[in-house]
Order: sequence, then C-alpha cells, then structure tokens
Amino acid sequence: MGVTQLRDVVYVVSVAGWSSAIRRYNATTHQRLTDIAIMGWCYPCDIASCELTSQLYVSDIRGCVWRVSSDAADIHRVYKQCWLPKSRPDRFRPWKLSITSSRLLVTPQGGRQLRQFDAAGGDELRRVDLPKNMLPRHAVESPIATFIVGHRNTQLAQYQVSEVSTEGQVLREFSGSLGVPQHIAVDRQGNIFVAIVADSDKHPATGRSASATSRHHRRTSAEQQAAVPSLLHGPVRTTAGLQAHWRLS
Repeated sequence: MGVTQLRDVVYVVSVAGWSSAIRRYNATTHQRLTDIAIMGWCYPCDIASCELTSQLYVSDIRGCVWRVSSDAADIHRVYKQCWLPKSRPDRFRPWKLSITSSRLLVTPQGGRQLRQFDAAGGDELRRVDLPKNMLPRHAVESPIATFIVGHRNTQLAQYQVSEVSTEGQVLREFSGSLGVPQHIAVDRQGNIFVAIVADSDKHPATGRSASATSRHHRRTSAEQQAAVPSLLHGPVRTTAGLQAHWRLS
C-alpha cells in the first residue's frame, strides 16, 4: 500500500482488490473523489508525488515506475508504457519511492542499491550501493544530501534506521531494533519521522518498543482511523501504531 498527498488531494494505491486504480480523497474532508484508472500495471507497491512536476509516480514490482498525471480531468492521458527504467533488460525491481525537490529516489525489492532519477525527464542521477548487511525497506534524501534508510541489518538480525552517504557509507544509526521501518520522511528542519510496524519476531502485536533513544507514542484506534498521511506519505495506521521521531544534528 502507498499513500501520497499533492496539494489538497490524497492518493492511495493498493493491491487489495482494486489494483487498477489510484484512489483519490479530499485531504481536508476525506471525501472520496473520482479514481484514476490505470490499465496495464501489475503490482503497484508505492506512490509518490512531485509538486514541481504535478505528477504522480507509482512503483510496479514487475520492474518499472509509472508516471501519471495528477489532474483528474486528464486521467485518459496516463502513460501506457512504463516510464522507468529506460534501459532494458534491467533486473532492478522498484519497490518504495520518495521525492525530494524534483529527485525521485527508488528503493528496490530484495536489492542493496538505491537509484535516484530526475522526476521530470527520468534521467538517472545517482546509484548508491549499500553495505552487504543492509537490506533496505524505504529511503529518503535528507536536507544535507545524505540518505536516511530504514532497513534490516542481516548481520544483527534486526531492523534499523541509518544515515548513509552518497557513496553508501554508514554515517550513523538512529536506533536499535524498534520494529519494521515501513516508511520514512524528513522535513526541512531535519526531523526524521518513521512509521513502524511491529516486528512479529521480537514485538508481537503489543506495540512496545525496545529502544529508549527515540520519542514515540501509541495511537488510539480513533486516532488511527482519523489519521490522514501527511509527511510520511505512507501507511500511518500500522500494526503497532507507533511513530518514531529523530532529528539530524
């Protein structure tokens, strides 16, 4: 499932029964708007939006990223062929997305290399090779041109959030094992927000966290139902109901 907000509209993709459409909601009233129908995609995993291009970007696990007009009046002009990657064959399998300014960052499924593209033209800007023990789940570019990565540390067998340089060097780790970092966002002040799903192996459905280095809270059922994704641009209503917060110094 993926969620993003562009201006006053929230966009949602999911594989649960309605994978051929992007659902649209008014960000203030939560009223359901007209869906954007997409014919031809296979398995939409995530969605991101860019205010500079007024476009939506949807990852398809079969190996591509779609670019879609955000204008409901223009829904018939969606791209009929995948937008990224431009070169084929390519074993890169896009999974999670994030956008900073006009740069689209793609986190792969099962891979250890982040790729960054120009959101306007689709040209590849950068590849970031991550350490062998880092299996990423979601990543975003920070205001200081580093990358914040939620990942599984396969060596320690736990989930972490780390800051990585453009060369793939780990600069610091923000947490120990909190649970599964589902989605990450960073604001202009360097505050890092992480939506966390309970790690069933270590924190079974209790919503408890083993870390004392972050500030987090448990949302009530009513709060979860009322929560409209804002900075996270992802599924805030998690199993654990936790949201961690750190700050870049």
